[in-house]
Amino acid sequence: PFESHGKFLRRHGNLTMREAKRLRRGHLSIRREIARAKADGVITRAERARIARLQNMESRRIWRQRHDRQRTI
Repeated sequence: PFESHGKFLRRHGNLTMREAKRLRRGHLSIRREIARAKADGVITRAERARIARLQNMESRRIWRQRHDRQRTI
């Protein structure tokens, strides 16, 4: 699911530039977490759960930002 966030953010018609930038940082944070989990060659169940939780939180952030009725630039 996190791969789709990048595509979603590129089509940020309802996001202000600041919101899009902040969401991109969140996406990069998730990618770093995945890289950290893969570093030892095994992604444990706990790491998978943490990554899924981060992705879900980011999805909720994206939805809230897309629907907050702020004007885009």
